[in-house]
Amino acid sequence: IRQIRGAILSGAQLTPEAKIEAGERVIVKNGPFKGYEGTVMRREGKTRLLLTVDFLEQGVSMEIDECQLQRLQGAGA
Repeated sequence: IRQIRGAILSGAQLTPEAKIEAGERVIVKNGPFKGYEGTVMRREGKTRLLLTVDFLEQGVSMEIDECQLQRLQGAGA
């Protein structure tokens, strides 16, 4: 909280982002699965999500940090 307050006082532009929820289409931003698209199956706590991606013509489920995902534009729950 102290860091956020400091950023606001320094004039930084902060935009609140909605949590990614089950059913949303996402793309992995970084890590070994960078570039893979998938669908969020469910939340596993505050920051972890269970994601299903198409991999070698099969569905694969993985647990991944929300910060590694980006919501796909035009894709909704």
